[in-house]
Amino acid sequence: SFSEGLPVVDMGLPEKRLWKIKTEHGVVHFLETGAPHVVQFVPDVASVDIARLGSLLRHQFNANVNFVTYALKGNIAVRTFEKGVEGETLACGTGAVAVAVALQHLYGVEKPMALQFPGGALNVWKNEGRMCLSGPVEKIFSGSLAF
Repeated sequence: SFSEGLPVVDMGLPEKRLWKIKTEHGVVHFLETGAPHVVQFVPDVASVDIARLGSLLRHQFNANVNFVTYALKGNIAVRTFEKGVEGETLACGTGAVAVAVALQHLYGVEKPMALQFPGGALNVWKNEGRMCLSGPVEKIFSGSLAF
């Protein structure tokens, strides 16, 4: 299994898909994957001014913004600007699904994908017509709230 013993989440299918939207910042794609996402393919995610461009696209579409570099040898690098954070995050599950669906639709990628985020890899694949997601989990906080 592509999950390699990691937890698997059934992410369903995007509720909305809009392809090849022309903006003053380049062509983007919009997908609703449980959260609204913009996907933009770029030559090198490392060189993207994510604070500036992510913020501009985030406000234009009221969505999270994923910048993706897809190398033909299969490497997929992703950086995400999340609207709730108003900045870059280490990884994003709904963003990973948006990127995978865009890769399937625009580039015909049907095999399971390992998307490389700054925080690590998230694996996405289609199973019986639905998108599945897996990746490492780590407990980072525990607490209680008293009223």
